[in-house]
Amino acid sequence: MTDSDTLDINRKLDKIARLLALLVVFEFLKLARKCWR
Repeated sequence: MTDSDTLDINRKLDKIARLLALLVVFEFLKLARKCWR
């Protein structure tokens, strides 16, 4: 495995992590809205 391969994998993981974080925040906001009403 070369350095460029590792960088590529890290970039993909970073994108996935960001998407997951957005989903979690979105779900949390939906739950928070329900609780506040």
